[in-house]
Amino acid sequence: MSVAWVGSQPVSLMDAIQNAAKLLASSRCPVFTLDTDVHGTRSAIALAERLGGAYDHALGETLANEVSLFTNHGGMFTTPGEARRRSSLIVLVGEIPAPHHEMLESWAASRPDLGDRNKRLWFHASGSGTVSADTRKLKAVSLGGDGLSLEGALAVLRAELHGRHVASPLGNVAQFRQALNKSQFPVFVFSGASGQAAGLVMLQGLIADLNKNGRASSVFLPADDDAWGTALTSLWMTGFPPRTGFSNSLPSYDPVRWDVQRMIREKEADLHVWMSTRGGETPPRGEGSH
Repeated sequence: MSVAWVGSQPVSLMDAIQNAAKLLASSRCPVFTLDTDVHGTRSAIALAERLGGAYDHALGETLANEVSLFTNHGGMFTTPGEARRRSSLIVLVGEIPAPHHEMLESWAASRPDLGDRNKRLWFHASGSGTVSADTRKLKAVSLGGDGLSLEGALAVLRAELHGRHVASPLGNVAQFRQALNKSQFPVFVFSGASGQAAGLVMLQGLIADLNKNGRASSVFLPADDDAWGTALTSLWMTGFPPRTGFSNSLPSYDPVRWDVQRMIREKEADLHVWMSTRGGETPPRGEGSH
């Protein structure tokens, strides 16, 4: 059964579609926020292209952080299966999204069957030094310091591993250095929700340092699998991730210019289309747009 409204009034689905079509046809700068599956993403991008609009994901800022790591910086990455079989040292970076916790717990219940095959050790780079219930369950040793952000903690950790003096040292670095010396393949696990883009770049710099004398890598776990699916769908359709616009009929990617929430706040958009396949999700209200 389809339910539709125009304003606060229930109407037939056909009347709602006709009303939306009129708004879209009269819009000079429509923007689309996506929180949908592959089919919904494809339809929204095709519509944005036809209308000369722009599109972004509902988790735009987090997704942009993840995308920028690949498009602007690069890094060392491995697969979850490779990490599970080869790594005896796992470092969790920041908060890992809940959908991935079960996988990490399965790693904790197993032992590497390739590489050094030592008992798996866990550390947690958290900035403030706090230990969450999930990392406590994994018996992860905290790498953090009072008053430090995650980005700051990663910078301090990188400096300390280089033997440099720091004003605010982290806890348990000596224990971590000892674990690094024994491990043949340390792996850092992170997501776009772990921190800001600068922190993710610092993490990859730390991993690059470790690869000068050994082998280390990282496992990227998307903050939201549907959001990453939207990014991949956008890539194969336009060549660019979300935060893409069609102002001159050709796709152009700009993570600042086509930030849909920024465009709504600054009244650059006159029509906001929210597309979601998740039940119960309510779009944010923006001033100056329909």
